Amino acid sequence: MKSLIVVAALLVSASAALAQQGPGSTPPSCKTIADDKERLACYDAASKKSISKPPAPKTVSKPQEPLTPDGKSCVLSASQKLTKLPGLQIIASRAKPTASRAGEPPPFPGAKFLDVEIDAMAAGQRSTFVFVCVTGPELTHTVSAGTR
Repeated sequence: MKSLIVVAALLVSASAALAQQGPGSTPPSCKTIADDKERLACYDAASKKSISKPPAPKTVSKPQEPLTPDGKSCVLSASQKLTKLPGLQIIASRAKPTASRAGEPPPFPGAKFLDVEIDAMAAGQRSTFVFVCVTGPELTHTVSAGTR
């Protein structure tokens, strides 16, 4: 019974010492406790106070330009070519005229080349998938150009 009172008194004093310590600091009194169980309880109490959720990452998002009908069909075609991963989330998408094709004649009447970028998140990893799309009156075709 006497040892139970001593243990309780030590736990109360350790708790009081922890209350005075800042988060993330180990109270020096834990190091001086001889009994393994009591010392472990002291460190456990100290670690519970120092554990906190990390702040959510701040993301700055700029307003997304509305997609043209050609851009929409290219983004839809490209999104269907994404790897099928459970939990894959599309965060954003963009379609813009391909700069490298500027000034070149189209391969068929009404054809347009677009660069498509799809930002996606899977398993905590964020990636941008890049596609080249050719679209026309009766055709939309995308080819993967890699990831960033």
